[in-house]
Amino acid sequence: MLVRLQRIKIFFYNVVMVFVLLLSVLFIVGDFRGDSDSILNNVFVYYLFKIFFIITIPLYIWCIYWFTLKFIKNDVFISIDDEYLIDQSSYIALGKIKLTDIEMVYSKDVFICVKLKNPEEYLKNIKGIKKKLILANKKMKYEYICISKTILGNNNLKFYNMLQEKIKN
Repeated sequence: MLVRLQRIKIFFYNVVMVFVLLLSVLFIVGDFRGDSDSILNNVFVYYLFKIFFIITIPLYIWCIYWFTLKFIKNDVFISIDDEYLIDQSSYIALGKIKLTDIEMVYSKDVFICVKLKNPEEYLKNIKGIKKKLILANKKMKYEYICISKTILGNNNLKFYNMLQEKIKN
């Protein structure tokens, strides 16, 4: 089973990110204090908003970059065969995972979570912010591998059942 994110979805995500980025820049550059009843007339709140938008701009730029790469490459986001689960559905995805290394699969909130028998084996080659984000996921009581049901679309139940069946064999 191969899952590709539809190119139109990726294009839409990029358009939204560019729009939000432009709004953020406009907010930082502009003066939107408005009338005297506006909450932005409070100097502290006004500058707090500006600092927030300044901090989030690199995040928007990174998201635009990541989605643009996915759009150009038209990558397979998720693939299951007889030996491997290949997960490239997010920045913190672990990539190629042997099915024999998967202990269990379960559904939690908007994710399909994959519990590994020996996660340290996969984490030892990951460094930097990616590793910190994966560990933060774990601290929030999620597994090291969480696949968004949104990415899978209507195939999420089919994917879940197929993965369950593959790890039982």
